[in-house]
Amino acid sequence: MPEFLTKELYKMHCIKGENYEINISTKDNGAVIENGKFGDAVILKTPLFYMRLKNIETEENILVDSSELWENVKVKKIFKNTEFVFENPKGVKDITVFMCAKEFDGYVEWTQKVINNNDNISVMEITYPTPKVTGEHMNYFLPIHSGKVIEEAQDKEYAYEDYYPHSATCMQFFAMYGKTSGIYIGIEDGKAASKYFKMSAKDKILFAEVKFFAPGASLAHNSFEPWGKCKWQFLKGDWYDAAMLYADFVKREATWLPEIGENGREDTKERFKNIPFWICDYIPNSESQGDNKPMSLSAGSDIYDSKYWYEAPIALQKELGMPIAYHVYNWHQIPFNIEYPHFLPAKDGFKEKVKLLQENNITVIPYINAVGWEIHDYEKDHEVNFKNTGYKNAKLKEDGSYVTERYPQRTVNGEKSYLAPMCGTSATWHKIMKKLTHDIECETGVDGIYFDQVSAAAAIPCYSKEHNHLPGGGNYWVEGYNTMMKEINTQKPDDKFYFSECQNEPFMKSFDGFLTWMWVQGSEVPAYSAIYAGYIQLIGRCTIGAKKDDFDFFKYCTAKSLLYGQQLGWCKADIIYSEKHMEFLKNAVNMRYKYTKLFNSSKMLRPPVIKTETDSKMITRAGLHFDEDIVSDWVLGGAWQYRNKEKTVIFAANISDDAQKFTLRFNAEEYGVSEKALPEGFKKVGNEFVYEGKLDRFEIKAWEI
Repeated sequence: MPEFLTKELYKMHCIKGENYEINISTKDNGAVIENGKFGDAVILKTPLFYMRLKNIETEENILVDSSELWENVKVKKIFKNTEFVFENPKGVKDITVFMCAKEFDGYVEWTQKVINNNDNISVMEITYPTPKVTGEHMNYFLPIHSGKVIEEAQDKEYAYEDYYPHSATCMQFFAMYGKTSGIYIGIEDGKAASKYFKMSAKDKILFAEVKFFAPGASLAHNSFEPWGKCKWQFLKGDWYDAAMLYADFVKREATWLPEIGENGREDTKERFKNIPFWICDYIPNSESQGDNKPMSLSAGSDIYDSKYWYEAPIALQKELGMPIAYHVYNWHQIPFNIEYPHFLPAKDGFKEKVKLLQENNITVIPYINAVGWEIHDYEKDHEVNFKNTGYKNAKLKEDGSYVTERYPQRTVNGEKSYLAPMCGTSATWHKIMKKLTHDIECETGVDGIYFDQVSAAAAIPCYSKEHNHLPGGGNYWVEGYNTMMKEINTQKPDDKFYFSECQNEPFMKSFDGFLTWMWVQGSEVPAYSAIYAGYIQLIGRCTIGAKKDDFDFFKYCTAKSLLYGQQLGWCKADIIYSEKHMEFLKNAVNMRYKYTKLFNSSKMLRPPVIKTETDSKMITRAGLHFDEDIVSDWVLGGAWQYRNKEKTVIFAANISDDAQKFTLRFNAEEYGVSEKALPEGFKKVGNEFVYEGKLDRFEIKAWEI
């Protein structure tokens, strides 16, 4: 930004473009967003940013924001650029924050720069400029898992905060919109630096605060620019339109997007892309493993004999009559969540059973944890252990202690299980994981590896001054683990499949698939699928554990998986013993298998609007830790279109135990289909195509246009 030779003060500064206006008030010692409007979204008063400084001698934190207590605030407008300079907050010298709002028709882009010339102060973090919003009938889109929309959010109370990237917060955009329009807020950082999101709705105010962790935090003189731009854009439409705006950014700037061709991802073998259904289960504990086992996976499996783990999958595959994949846990001799990363040797007989499963058209992929080192592994006399090696590579908190994750399992000496995430820049960890991957593939003959936590673990900043990165913020977590996977992928045999947990976007190039097991929340929308369909395989939902016997939940998750373009399942093989589960599953799996090519090589359209004749809803508790209900219509719909636009396929699925009459409608122009091409039963009503019909119990229907 240019130097300011004179001090220019304005009481009110207007930033505006087509369909938006932002008013910012300034005084000698501060500036705030006063008000504004983006369609139905009304902008409320809020500081432009919040910032945390730290005195590196006294450890004192100094909290400041843009509103007051600055020695000087200067403003200058050059054409469509409004530039702000904040100097010396709360008497702290040699700290300057620059901000620029650049006006475009329909949107404004914000950039920031922090200059720290103070010998005793470190800048720890600063927020991007984001607005507080209110309005009537406001819906709030959150980038959580597949996407979440809180309807009538101005009348709700909601709070969620998390790191990005992490298991839930996997995209960098938000939207607040009314009946026709609103605001899209995108943090357009194509390198995915660590951030912290705080999303809230309270007292009719919607707010999404995004914190950027400063590179060099805990060091003096750490000047920096928050990565990317913060875009506020007028939004006409809803969550789907916001997702398309974010998709434009991803295709334009994101470093993580893989190459795709006519049949989707080109570096993933066809046989893996053609898998319609997954199971997950675990091999029973050996005596040396004690009571340590994967908790959700083991629920219900303990009632079966020792042959269940391979006999039931074979029976299930024969019943379905098509290829399936098996995500297998507890295949190793070490106890679960104990003695990681020492996964070899495998249990006796594992290699032979892998071959048997493969001979029965079952792809076998075992679990490893590729992030955490169990801190008590030295108890078992491993030559390389956390005590002599792992601790040097562990991620450190701001206070110098290790970042750890607590698990319910216990070591042989009764110690609680703690896994310490290894810093992504650790060459030692990269080497261990590369050798482990190679050795597992060679010694067991499996079809690939599941690298747990890589695309799920929180990008918590590491404050070590000994690692190969600046302490604090940056994208070294993402870049480090992508570097590790690049090294592993260079030795990857042609016919192997690698996938990881959850769906954090910046790891997409590193894997063939993401395990979307946590897509079991309420108020979900398929924003992630709308953006990333075809770029990676999205695998299943968790319908086991406490929800294993909830049949409505199973039907809902399975149907939604189909409509969202996921490979189905991630349930246990003992589903073969339930006649009603199998009745519904066969319909869904057959449909998924029939349209394999569609889901690999098409884009997701805005879902059609479906209304059933009955007013009743399917209501069940959400899965996993989500403290909410899932409320759903009994008939669900989706629409997909080949990228060459030669064919559009519309789906409807009845998850009710009874036949359901329904009406399906979609926008003719948006889908790009002509009236002449409509299947039997569709009619044109205004600018919409409408179908009225009935689906039998568990029926799933597809119309090709």
